[in-house]
Amino acid sequence: PINTEGQLHMSDGLMIANILPEFPSGVGNNEEEFSAWFCTHVERVREVISRLNRTLVEIDIDNPNVAEYVTDVFDIHTSCWGHTNINKNLHPSGNESSKS
Repeated sequence: PINTEGQLHMSDGLMIANILPEFPSGVGNNEEEFSAWFCTHVERVREVISRLNRTLVEIDIDNPNVAEYVTDVFDIHTSCWGHTNINKNLHPSGNESSKS
């Protein structure tokens, strides 16, 4: 989404930090480049976790039923899953203090 409030997008912060060689400054200026980097990053994380013989838990935090899912899978009460730092461009009716 277009940033209309002058805040940095995640890709901007990663470019400024230049913490990953696969994401050098100047790359990721558009959705296609950032998406390609993100997918490569996810694959790399999965591969590292697999080599370490560990379990990686991936949760779709945009799923409106995520609180129920986390409760069912991890026995974490739904009241522990709240909403903070909501992107008002994506969720204009979001309430940062709400709990699922």
